[in-house]
Amino acid sequence: MKHKVFFDAQCPLCSNAKKVIKTLDWCSKIEWIPVQYIEQTPYKFLKTKGGICTTAFTW
Repeated sequence: MKHKVFFDAQCPLCSNAKKVIKTLDWCSKIEWIPVQYIEQTPYKFLKTKGGICTTAFTW
């Protein structure tokens, strides 16, 4: 089972963090999903009109 990580592909900090973590992920256990393409994935329900996901972070 792969862990899914959503990241901002346009953010330099996020891209550099992905690069570092990807080199440490020897078994390829992480699936990287850019939020810019979230509508093309099964996780499109996470996107909202305002750009902030409220369904995934309910208390």
